[in-house]
Amino acid sequence: MILPERPTPEETRVRWRAFEKHTAALLAGDLVPGSGSKHEKGDARSAHYRAECKYRWNHDENGFYIDLDLQWLEGIYRHTVNERRTPILALEFGSSRRLYLTPAQGYMEHVSATRLSDRMVRVYEDTLQVCGYYEFVSLEIKTLTWCVLDGESVKEMVYRSNEVVGMVNVAKTSRIKGRGFKKK
Repeated sequence: MILPERPTPEETRVRWRAFEKHTAALLAGDLVPGSGSKHEKGDARSAHYRAECKYRWNHDENGFYIDLDLQWLEGIYRHTVNERRTPILALEFGSSRRLYLTPAQGYMEHVSATRLSDRMVRVYEDTLQVCGYYEFVSLEIKTLTWCVLDGESVKEMVYRSNEVVGMVNVAKTSRIKGRGFKKK
């Protein structure tokens, strides 16, 4: 496998910021100061969701990977509980593949899930299955089972949640009330 050249720190920052903006647009939300920085906007937040974005350019003989620290899941979960939003951990690999982890809700918590017991899990971009369920048994929060989604699945989830509360999708270019959605 021929690897692309490792990005410079400035290129990494540009990619990471683009990923955050993409995630905010995907959620029909805005960027807000996140847990990593109280001053710089980096988390995406919408009416129903809050996402923490993690970009990593790590590679070995098995491909691109991210060392998934369970503190990330715990942190975004704890931030959203008080806000009554659904947490999403957005991951972008060095190959530009994007995946999103969100808690399995209701009946989905009882589906067959891959059990992972370590506090730090090396996740390769090809090993996380879209619409796959993973049970992180070492999590120190109530929700142990998380689902992996791709961008299209997240877009559909956002559309359905806004539909339920009487919102209609509006083109992002119109920016009605800064959210991309308006009341019916």
